[in-house]
Amino acid sequence: MYGAISCLIGIRRNRRGLRLASLGLLALAALKLLVVDLRYYYAEWHTALLNPTFAAFALLIVAFVIIAWFYHRAEAINDAERKRMTPLILGAANLLALISLSAEIVGYFDRARAWLYQH
Repeated sequence: MYGAISCLIGIRRNRRGLRLASLGLLALAALKLLVVDLRYYYAEWHTALLNPTFAAFALLIVAFVIIAWFYHRAEAINDAERKRMTPLILGAANLLALISLSAEIVGYFDRARAWLYQH
């Protein structure tokens, strides 16, 4: 949340350093999700409605999409940076969505298979 909010402030106030530092913080959050949290995709305590691992991915994806939207609409940011960063941020959001949804599908069927073998 801190990375997303500070990036939005950097966009609104046209502070390039703040935008880049915030995007770096969001990239570290994405890396943490991919390296640490993704291992819990098959956890027994995940349910279809209560899944903290997927919720963390979804929160980061929503943050990336909102930031891309603000980047796209920011008039104070030069066109070269806007045209370079908007597709990059949206690409990261799409990649995270693909990875998290794929892991969720695999985890769901692993849990379902384990439940069938137990009963």
